[in-house]
Amino acid sequence: MSHVVTAPYITLKVRDAAGALVVNEFYAGAIVPENADEADVKRLADKGMLAEQGSREADLLGAPAGTPVPGEPPNVPVQQEMLSTPSQGERLQRARDAADASDESRSTRTRRSASGPKSTDEAKG
Repeated sequence: MSHVVTAPYITLKVRDAAGALVVNEFYAGAIVPENADEADVKRLADKGMLAEQGSREADLLGAPAGTPVPGEPPNVPVQQEMLSTPSQGERLQRARDAADASDESRSTRTRRSASGPKSTDEAKG
């Protein structure tokens, strides 16, 4: 099973060509190589820093640096409380809430447009 990095930056032990464990750097959106140390992958996944590829968490937070993330600047105005670094769980919850609100807004607009515009006779009522 393939994982995607959801934290902004992680280090992960990976086996090199000689089979030795070396520490490599990975940024958000990177796919974890198959030769990564299983214990290290499990530890980072338990912390929410990795998500299974194709999962909602991976789709929301596993974006390369510079890609807008729902619930985070530049998509929302920066507030005083945002000046501290949020935990990975807080980032995921904020992204889920923003994505859900966006999906709900989009479905409401779709339902309204599907009903079609009112004729002038209906508008006069």
